[in-house]
Amino acid sequence: MKKYCLPFLALALAAAIFPGCTKEARYIDSNSNETVVSLDKVDVQDFAIAAEKLLASLYDSPAFKNAKRQPPIIALSQVTNDTSSQFDTAQLTQKIYTSITRSGKAEISLVVGGSKDALTQDAKAANDFSDGKSGGNNMPDFTIIGKILENKARAGSTRQVSYSFQLTLGRTSTGTIAWTDEVIITKQGGKAAVGW
Repeated sequence: MKKYCLPFLALALAAAIFPGCTKEARYIDSNSNETVVSLDKVDVQDFAIAAEKLLASLYDSPAFKNAKRQPPIIALSQVTNDTSSQFDTAQLTQKIYTSITRSGKAEISLVVGGSKDALTQDAKAANDFSDGKSGGNNMPDFTIIGKILENKARAGSTRQVSYSFQLTLGRTSTGTIAWTDEVIITKQGGKAAVGW
């Protein structure tokens, strides 16, 4: 056997022995434990977990349960990304919209704020509605504002990141906070992995 054939035989043998070294792309359930867990960014499952837990807390809050109008009308105002990752916060707000509308526990208003003093502006807007300066009776009862924060730590080769998802429910008639909660999701490892 000629010497130049040996490398080709070695490659063919390696391919036969280790056929599963690379995985082919496939579809998985976004809520399964087969999703990739990244340490350097917020993953799709992080948004899903945070939205589910925060909204369960919201629905159980006295302010929400005892709202004067049932179902209450909610405007989703501003969700701020205060992390080092660049992502569209609409990934979280859309999950909140979807959960609220599917639950039937509230209605979503098309009146949307967005500034830092959203609660104060909403209180003024509510007064304008009640004084007849703005038409209609669809003024939101509440406004939701949110923030996503991160905290990173390292010990040897182990990296850890915690993402804090915060939501605040403001009462538009008074500009006060009616409810607030926080969900912290912590991920740890040396590198991205499958499973959570």
